[in-house]
Amino acid sequence: MTAAKRLARYVDLLDLPENMVGEIIDGQLHTHLRPTPGYAGTLALAGLWMD
Repeated sequence: MTAAKRLARYVDLLDLPENMVGEIIDGQLHTHLRPTPGYAGTLALAGLWMD
């Protein structure tokens, strides 16, 4: 017998650690590490350069 899968809920997003971000797609929680401030700034500058 297999266990039924539970759909992800908004509270699951709120329970993520501070160093992670996530989104719910089709009832599944997808997570990844939050970018560091330096990396996020580099991405912003790269986006300006590419315009």
